[in-house]
Amino acid sequence: MTLTSVKLTSRSSQLASRDVRWLHHRIADTFVPARGERVLWARPERTAVIVRSDGYATNPDMSWAESVGIIPETDLSGGTRVTVTVIACPTRAARQPDGRRGRRTPLPAGPDAEAWIRRHLSDAIDVDAVTQEQLPTVWGHKADMTATIKRVRFAVSGRITNVCELDKLRRLGVGPGKAYGCGLVVVTR
Repeated sequence: MTLTSVKLTSRSSQLASRDVRWLHHRIADTFVPARGERVLWARPERTAVIVRSDGYATNPDMSWAESVGIIPETDLSGGTRVTVTVIACPTRAARQPDGRRGRRTPLPAGPDAEAWIRRHLSDAIDVDAVTQEQLPTVWGHKADMTATIKRVRFAVSGRITNVCELDKLRRLGVGPGKAYGCGLVVVTR
């Protein structure tokens, strides 16, 4: 898997700000997922996108990107101190009386969101500290609905306790909203 940084053109940044699905379609047409997985991406800044994929599609239309570069990834080994950065859409869903999951409710940055990210990372790292930042809301327009995505950027420091679980999180992402740029896990030392 490769981690790629993309600087958006000014026009692409404007279009993505109005409809995050527009950006999702550009990414899906440009990058190739690993077999059985999906392309994960995040938009940490207005003009920047980070994508984890298995490479580029054949002859992709890159007109939406001003520049592209590869980001080297940290090798994982047990006991290593790392920082895990995730732009996520933390949610809570109450169970229905029949046992089904109820409607998801976004969790704003705060104690509930911190508990959410700690729970998602607990099998992979021993968490020391969590910082969080509420990011601007994004919208994804479909034919019959508009999805509202409330994002939180987490920076989680800790020690790797399970390399396989952390690698699985890097490959599969965390939480809902992956088509809307949520869930990408980036590990640095």
